[in-house]
Amino acid sequence: MDGSEYAPPPSCCSHSRSVSILCILCSIWASHLPADFFVLEEKFRPPASTIGAPMLAVSFGVVYSLWIEHAATINQKFPYPFLNELSGGQRGIFYMFAIVGALFTFRLLNGLHR
Repeated sequence: MDGSEYAPPPSCCSHSRSVSILCILCSIWASHLPADFFVLEEKFRPPASTIGAPMLAVSFGVVYSLWIEHAATINQKFPYPFLNELSGGQRGIFYMFAIVGALFTFRLLNGLHR
């Protein structure tokens, strides 16, 4: 056996399939988490909304970005393919925007909550 019968599908096919699956999985969480927040949680009030939420967002964002960078040094690639295309500085900016986006989303949803 020379392994040719086990050739992977063309990258365009596997990429579009994995993107479709990723979009489906993310849309499930994106629709259920706000519903869970509005139905099961109470509105966050200060100091949890003014001090706790920003501290958690920054803490988790920094630790997760450090973990992604560490994992990439071991695996020689990033867990999210688009990060492979970015330079270190661009990834840092992306991580900062992700943290700001998390804070914005929290403030928006908490503000809409009754």
